Amino acid sequence: GLHEELVQEDIVCCFEQFGTVEHAKLPLRHDGTTKNRGFAFVRFQDPRSCELAIDNMQEVEIAGRKLRVEAARPPSLQRSETNQDTGERTTSENREADGL
Repeated sequence: GLHEELVQEDIVCCFEQFGTVEHAKLPLRHDGTTKNRGFAFVRFQDPRSCELAIDNMQEVEIAGRKLRVEAARPPSLQRSETNQDTGERTTSENREADGL
């Protein structure tokens, strides 16, 4: 994850080389500090910039930590899996309720 001392401006600075950053969000911890939670979201004006950032920032070290860069998924798909046999989607809530 991201170093806890990084701020939103640091993230924008790192990613703006791939295109115009439309929005950046660096969620903070819930403990009342100004430290981040170790991840960020960056939205580019052009979707091709996202692809460039993923391709070029993977495993790049920033403030002593290697990045893992992925395209964000809509919340409805974040914790779902497709059963290879039936094609059904199973959410994490269903798996948890089913004891999987």
